[in-house]
Amino acid sequence: MEKPPDFRITETTLAKGIDDQGTHAIPVNPTATFTTEDREVISFIDYKNLSGSHALRWEWYDPEVGLYAKTSNYPMQSSRGKYIQEGSASHRISVKGAKAETLPGEWKVKIYLDNDLTAQKSFRINEIRVAKKPQPPIPPAIDFGDYYALVIGNNDYRFLPKLQTAVNDAQEVGELLKHDYGFQVATLTNATRADIVLALNSFREKLTEKDNLLIYYAGHGWLDQDADEGYWLPIDAQRDNSVNWASNSSVTSSIKSILAKHVLVVADS
Repeated sequence: MEKPPDFRITETTLAKGIDDQGTHAIPVNPTATFTTEDREVISFIDYKNLSGSHALRWEWYDPEVGLYAKTSNYPMQSSRGKYIQEGSASHRISVKGAKAETLPGEWKVKIYLDNDLTAQKSFRINEIRVAKKPQPPIPPAIDFGDYYALVIGNNDYRFLPKLQTAVNDAQEVGELLKHDYGFQVATLTNATRADIVLALNSFREKLTEKDNLLIYYAGHGWLDQDADEGYWLPIDAQRDNSVNWASNSSVTSSIKSILAKHVLVVADS
């Protein structure tokens, strides 16, 4: 059997967008300079002669030379005895509306192939200050109540596949609600079913009919189509045992017992 050509990464690119064309994506607006108004930064690689199995990983470093985010080892493989002549892969970080928006300056992304550093790119995120329109004054007689948030992010599952970004997403949402909108935020990371129930019960004792509550959940979920019931899956949930699942109906019942004027639930599951 003829030996296939050597597998190699031929090009690395940073861009603001992506034109996905199957196995080969094309960078849109390639650049090394971004702003806090940009939606995201995307790192691309082009490769040739993929044969066998390989692992690809990205690591992103912020201006403080801290590890901002990293991926798992993404598997790359071709069919046995064959090779893929060319292709591409990419990873991205969000900027506008994410923590990266608050970290302007010099960034770096490192790309590892089979745990060896293969390429790295430096780029800059420039801060853009957008003037906000002045808000009309609120009549002092109107009492909107207090604003509370319960933010839940689950990565470290005991019996189900672990997640990578749910905790980070929840923490970013919590920071945004706290610092930009004045919410009093309770954050649960890697929460069990008991943790969630206790947190909901605490709001039942704390909130009044003038207050407002936002609940955000990021983690595994499940839809039982036969029973027409959805579930949040805490970190102690098991695949074939629903004892530690949190059903939508039970969450709704807990919410109904809370004396809040407005309740909003956002579930990313």
